[in-house]
Amino acid sequence: MRSISIWFIVLVLFLSSIAATAAVEEFDSAPQGWDAVRNTEGNQDFGFRNTNECGLGAGEVGGSIFRDTVGPAYYALPIDPITSLDEPFSFSVYYRKISGGGTLNLGFFNGPNSGAVNDPSSEYPPSAFCFHLDDGAAMYLFLDGENRRNRPSTGVNVGDGSVHQLGFDYNPDEGSFGQVTIYVDGIPASSIDIDSDLRNDTINLTHLGFFALVHSSGSGPVVWCADNLAFPAELVAPPTPTPSSTPRPSTLQVVQRCEDFDQDPGWIGVNNRRITPPCPLTVQNYGYRTSNHAGESAGEVGGRIERSSIKNYYGKVIEPKTLDDPLSASGTLAVTSSSGGSTMIFGWFNADTAKEWRTANSLVFRLDAETGYFQVFFEYATGTWKAGGSAGLPIGTTDFRGTGTYFPSNGEKHDWELRYDPEGAGGDGEIEFTFDGSTFTVALAPGYREEGATFNRFGMLPRLSSGDPIFVYFDDI
Repeated sequence: MRSISIWFIVLVLFLSSIAATAAVEEFDSAPQGWDAVRNTEGNQDFGFRNTNECGLGAGEVGGSIFRDTVGPAYYALPIDPITSLDEPFSFSVYYRKISGGGTLNLGFFNGPNSGAVNDPSSEYPPSAFCFHLDDGAAMYLFLDGENRRNRPSTGVNVGDGSVHQLGFDYNPDEGSFGQVTIYVDGIPASSIDIDSDLRNDTINLTHLGFFALVHSSGSGPVVWCADNLAFPAELVAPPTPTPSSTPRPSTLQVVQRCEDFDQDPGWIGVNNRRITPPCPLTVQNYGYRTSNHAGESAGEVGGRIERSSIKNYYGKVIEPKTLDDPLSASGTLAVTSSSGGSTMIFGWFNADTAKEWRTANSLVFRLDAETGYFQVFFEYATGTWKAGGSAGLPIGTTDFRGTGTYFPSNGEKHDWELRYDPEGAGGDGEIEFTFDGSTFTVALAPGYREEGATFNRFGMLPRLSSGDPIFVYFDDI
């Protein structure tokens, strides 16, 4: 089961540099000409709905969108393609995040059904000028073929539960090669210069709307709504304006066309209503048990641990420790079964920051598994997600994948010991890990000890992103 974050979004697009008569579509009935791609498959369920979650009148766009591995999913308006950065364009976004995490992408992008077919294995579309909203953080996202430019667009917390306006204004005549100005609540928050490579590259922006990332990991679905979308009328030919009954103020000069979503806009949806088959079921079943896989006698901890985007762990509550404290632990383990893409970690961590694929405030060893085999790592992460550690340790007993670094997941017992010396490596801090008699060390990167980490649990948890299960047991700790 994935966690759900709820966002409410009011979207308005503006033309920043060309004065023109405003034209509006109010969407009092089902709109025509909108593109829907996988927006109703599986967990995807977003598009037009006759609701008023945004508070701007009945009729809006929204629903549930999540990172997906099947392929592109979007709900968007096809536009006359933007193929160069020699002309200005802009938009602004009103949205509200209610709770949780997750990712929403909105703006101009290249749609898979528009002639430049997207690679289903690629995380992003081949071209996009848009906002990437991840857990309330607005990211300014350039996409140009394989060249991704993902930059923080504002220091303002736009995920605080309030309604915010995000503005995106591209001007080819500003800066050396063009400039994007980011607005928050009508106030310029930052200006970002594009480089010569991007300015001279070929882009192909074919759609305007909302899309999901093609990616296996994430914080779960985002439930959102959107209303009042305005954009340059010449992007869609011929325009079909309708006088607006609920005009909205603009902060980026003149609105040329607005969709109020009072009726279905008829956008194209691709995989945006994918509600069957049901979601894959994640099963966690680990903790204390009376079995005897890892130790000398009955009684141990462990079981089935499956990668998941929902926080879960089993650990001993400890007095808080930091990177200034020496730490040590040892014990035995046994992996009885594993599937491809399964991962778990064991050691010191913080229950308050145990989330995402990289666990902040952690000093652990990690078992990374394939079907029938597992590999051993050890690693650390500060409270600010600065991290380091080992590569896969070269101590495996089998030549799986020709590396010699894997052990079979056959229930064999293994001895381990994990130590941390804050005065090691000249005072930077050093981790020492021993597995089946082979010892390895990793020094903390300079300055990372000072960055700090706080540990309040000792135990186990899966990597907090979607994946498969591993069956592992620990004893004699």
